[in-house]
Amino acid sequence: MKSLPPDYVLTMFERRFTREASVSLHRQVYDLVRQPIIDGELPAGTRLPPGRVLSQRLRLSRHTVSSAIEQLSGEGYLVGRVGSGTFVSHHFAAERADTAKPPSQSTAMELSARGRLLAAMQRSPFRWDDPTAPANNPPPFRVGLPAIDAFPTKEWSRALSHAWNSSATHLGYQGPRGHFPLRSAISDYLYASRGLRCDADQIVITAGSQNGLDLTFRLLVDPGDTVAVEDPGYIGARSAAIAAGARVVGVAVDGKGLVTEDLARQQVTPRVVFVTPTHQFPTGAPMAVDRRLELIEWARANRAWIIEDDYGSEFRYAGRPCDPLSVLDREGCVIYAGTFAKVMFPALRLGYLVLPAGLVDSFEAAHVSTDIHRPHLEQVALSAFMHDGRFARHLRRTGELHAERRQRLLESLSAQLGGLLVVEQAESGLHMLTRLVAGSNDFALSSAAAAKGLDPWPLSIHYQTTPQPGMLLGFGGSTPAVIEQAVQTLAGVLDSQAS
Repeated sequence: MKSLPPDYVLTMFERRFTREASVSLHRQVYDLVRQPIIDGELPAGTRLPPGRVLSQRLRLSRHTVSSAIEQLSGEGYLVGRVGSGTFVSHHFAAERADTAKPPSQSTAMELSARGRLLAAMQRSPFRWDDPTAPANNPPPFRVGLPAIDAFPTKEWSRALSHAWNSSATHLGYQGPRGHFPLRSAISDYLYASRGLRCDADQIVITAGSQNGLDLTFRLLVDPGDTVAVEDPGYIGARSAAIAAGARVVGVAVDGKGLVTEDLARQQVTPRVVFVTPTHQFPTGAPMAVDRRLELIEWARANRAWIIEDDYGSEFRYAGRPCDPLSVLDREGCVIYAGTFAKVMFPALRLGYLVLPAGLVDSFEAAHVSTDIHRPHLEQVALSAFMHDGRFARHLRRTGELHAERRQRLLESLSAQLGGLLVVEQAESGLHMLTRLVAGSNDFALSSAAAAKGLDPWPLSIHYQTTPQPGMLLGFGGSTPAVIEQAVQTLAGVLDSQAS
């Protein structure tokens, strides 16, 4: 690109310069010149107007303008030539041209094999919250989101304030297993709600279930070991296993959960099996008791570990909750993972692992080697929230809301999309699985729905082999009125895609 004449540059600066009371004049002049260089509007070799002229046109002091130009010259954006003036640097322009080029094959190869797999797995449809969007107004159908609009924020704020006042003297390093009162509260809660007996010393606090999975796979899996996951299954488990260097294989799922017979047919015996037995993700099918017993016996016979992600057990809409695998485990081969993201709010990055006694010391040491411990303040607040009954009250309240929202989703789908989707009514959790006719492009449908402000997940991305089309529709984070309108919008998307 050819350099621009000084008069043109002067006019551009004069037109764009606006005084801002909150920013120093030096910084304003610096940004005025620097930004068009970065954006490529001022090509290399372009001569800047003399400082005297620029200060007059901008109505600034000579010192303000000259100090900004000197800083830009010192940083390499500009270069001065004695007797000629100040010019946009060729060196910076060359660097900019290099960064503008698409990544070369050699750059891509700098990632490890595991890195390339992990990067590829992030091509999921999940859309992170927009910080400019209204608070507590997530897009309809977002999966894994509870009724955050009903969260008792004032009570939580008081709990955090009290935690700070009571913990102000505990500003040093904390124990890697986590805040003991919180671990004690979790132990009591698991026994009361899930029938799971465990000691507080068996519990390690994590930064949500994903952090727990990452830590578990890294400790139990060597590069090249085989890890079995449900197919379809939770993408986060696959990515955590890949990050540990594992070879991941899929095991079929049917209406009774993981098909345990498929484990025996694997060419290489898996070292770890990841399951969601209470509410299989994404189908919602609970794992039958006979399958649970078969899986534990298989793990015992093959000296393998089972990771049980009990992510959806708190909210059940019919019948009695299924017991966790850990309740049936007498061999010490099951690691139980839980999270507060689904029962409190996702931004609270607190979860936990319930470990066989023989693993506790190793996991504690691993925490010291990585991040030492979880944030302490939130742990203190949450332990108080659980001990004084506010946590239980919140669960009861949101359980009622989720049941109401689930029912509205079922009714709306039946009324507006009865001939286009097949609904599988899971009896627990925060999402509903809907299946599309064979050959449908669920990823394209989800993308089209996203353009309309919705956030369904395509089912096909959760398969390792033989993907089937469908969509996961979360209902926890939206009111019944919003859900009804969202189904109407989704109907329009399906109609437009079919035509």
